[in-house]
Amino acid sequence: MSDDYKQQRPSWCPHPTCKFLVNTQEMACMGELPTPEKHGGGENTHRLCIHGAKDDGEWTFDLMVNRGDMWSLWRIIGSVFKFNREGA
Repeated sequence: MSDDYKQQRPSWCPHPTCKFLVNTQEMACMGELPTPEKHGGGENTHRLCIHGAKDDGEWTFDLMVNRGDMWSLWRIIGSVFKFNREGA
């Protein structure tokens, strides 16, 4: 990656009100919600968007999340890379 690469909101991002945080290979981005959204007894604070393509066009999947959700996602990803298992 070039030293002059700059993180910026991807052009496909459908949520300009989020405080942009990170873009990964133009396939996913994360932003902070302008105000927390109540959900399931807690508050979602961020939005994770994933962008892709299918036969009939492009699509964007977005999910409002909180720290607990991200911890669960980290555990799922960790099971693939085995970085959350003892001795790994």
